[in-house]
Amino acid sequence: MSLRQSVLTVAAVVGVLVTPLHSQTIRGQVVDSVTAAPLKGLDIVLLNADRDTVAAARSGSDGRFVVVAEPGSYTLRIRCLGHQPREVAIQLSADTAVTVRLVPVAIKPHELRGAVGMPLRRIDGSGGREHR
Repeated sequence: MSLRQSVLTVAAVVGVLVTPLHSQTIRGQVVDSVTAAPLKGLDIVLLNADRDTVAAARSGSDGRFVVVAEPGSYTLRIRCLGHQPREVAIQLSADTAVTVRLVPVAIKPHELRGAVGMPLRRIDGSGGREHR
């Protein structure tokens, strides 16, 4: 066996050991329901029947994501600022493709909260006066 064949054999064995034997892949895309524009940087979470997180991903610049899990019944949860949250039931028995359309909603400034839950404040350019 040549060195190249040995390396390929080892790589194939390692790939089998690292990947669960029966895992399935969900390939999806998240888009705006009105414009069909892809939504990037979203957190996508796969929940089991007990609502525990099984897997998570983040959508890329094209709105696409990939999640891998064992076969079973799941809920795919997607949230995006400026859009209604969405949960999609997934019966995963084979590799699955899904497109999720999120409905845009108006955001009222007083509803925004910072990272610690405090209301965000807008500061104008005239001496730092705060506006709500």
